[in-house]
Amino acid sequence: MAGMGFNDPMGGDGFYDPYAGGGFNDPYAGGGFNDPYAGGGDPYYGGGFNDPYAGGGDQYYMGGDPYYEPAGYDSFYVDFQFLNDAIQDDTFDEFFQSASEEFAEIQAAIAAGELTFLEFSSPTMLENDDTAVTIGASGGEGTFTFAIAGGNDAALFDINPTTGELTLADGSPIAFDFENPQDSDVNNIYQLTLSVTDGVDTVLKTFDATVIDQPLVLASNFDNNFGTINPSFTSFGSEAEFLAAMTDGTLTWNKTFGSGAGKACNAGTCVKVDAVGLVYKTLGKTVKFNIDGGFENAKINGGLDLATGLYSADFAARTVSEFSTLTGAVPGKFTFSSAAEIGTITANSVLGDSVSITANTINGVGGFSTDVSSDLTLILEAQIGKGTSGPPLSAVVNASVKDSSDTTTSVSVGIGQPSVGN
Repeated sequence: MAGMGFNDPMGGDGFYDPYAGGGFNDPYAGGGFNDPYAGGGDPYYGGGFNDPYAGGGDQYYMGGDPYYEPAGYDSFYVDFQFLNDAIQDDTFDEFFQSASEEFAEIQAAIAAGELTFLEFSSPTMLENDDTAVTIGASGGEGTFTFAIAGGNDAALFDINPTTGELTLADGSPIAFDFENPQDSDVNNIYQLTLSVTDGVDTVLKTFDATVIDQPLVLASNFDNNFGTINPSFTSFGSEAEFLAAMTDGTLTWNKTFGSGAGKACNAGTCVKVDAVGLVYKTLGKTVKFNIDGGFENAKINGGLDLATGLYSADFAARTVSEFSTLTGAVPGKFTFSSAAEIGTITANSVLGDSVSITANTINGVGGFSTDVSSDLTLILEAQIGKGTSGPPLSAVVNASVKDSSDTTTSVSVGIGQPSVGN
C-alpha cells in the first residue's frame, strides 16, 4: 500500500513493470531482477541481485549492506521500503509464493489495458510507522477517481479522490499501535474496500492490511549507570545494528546530578555535567538534547587568563541520519559543537539551538558575567551504546571544553535508565 514506486506499472523502479528498464521481471532490459542477459541482472557479472563477484561483491544488494543499502539496486530497495525491513531473506520466498497468483492477475490486467488496482490485497505495515500510503491504479479510459466503498474498518480511513493518498479519517497519516489495535476484530488486520473509476468502468478491491509488532524497548534494557564517570560500554558495529536495537518507544532521560557527581579534571582544568535532557524517538529516529554544566580554570585570552564558569546548551530535534553522515560518525553517538568542528553538528539558532558559555570568575576574581564563547569551544555528546555487562544497552553523555590554548578537558558520565513511552 505504500507509495514511492511500489506499483509503478510502466516507469523505472516499478515493481510490476514487465517491459521497461528497472522492471522486476524484465528478462531482457537493463536493471531487471532476473535478467540473465542484460546489464544489472547478470547473475555473475553485472552487479545484479545474485552477483557474488562483480558490481560491489554483495550477494544481496550492491553496496555491501544486505538490508539498508539502496545504492546500486534502487528498484528493489525502494519497492520493498513499505515493509520497513520487516521482510528478511528467509521470508522472501514465502511472500512471493503467497502473492504470485494475484501478481499474475495484475500483470495480465496491465498488459490488457484494463482498469485495475495495483496493490496487493494483503499489504503489511510496521506498527506506528506513519509513512505516506498511496493507492495506485492502471489502465482505463480517463482520469482515476478513488473512493472508500466499504469494509469492516472503513470508518477509520479517508482517501484523496484524486491522488489516491490514504489517511486516517481525521486526515493524519496512517499509523497503528500493535498493542492497541483499532480494527473491528481487534486483531491488527484492517479491512477496507476501495473503488476506482475512470469515468466509464468502476473496480472494487478489498484490502487486508496487517500491522506487524515491534519489540518494546524497556527501561530495564539500559544499564543503571547514573553518575558513573567514564562508564564501560561499547559502540554498535553499524547504524543498522543500532536502529534494530532502538525499537517501539520514546526514550527520555531527564537527569540532575549532585554537586561534583559529573566532574572530571585534567592538568588543573575541570569540566562537569549538572543536568541532562535527552529524548530519543525510536520510530521517528530523532534525537533532542540539552545539557548544563560548568568548567574551572580554562584558559582564555590566548592562554593568559583562567576562567571558571557555566555552560548551557539546548539543541533542537535532529534526525539520526544527520549524525550518521558526519565524518567519523559512530552509530548511536550524537555530537554537537558550539563552534565549527569536524565531525560535529554546529549549533544553529535558526533551528532553535541555543548555547551559552559564561565566565563568572577570572583569575580567581568573581563578580563577572562574561561571554567567553570566542575563547572556549564546547563539544557535547549523547551516546547510546552496548553495555559490557548486565543490561544490553547503555547511555552516557560526554562534555568537552577546548580552551584558547587548544587544550581539551573532557568528562563522560552515565545517565542511567530512561523513562519509556509509546
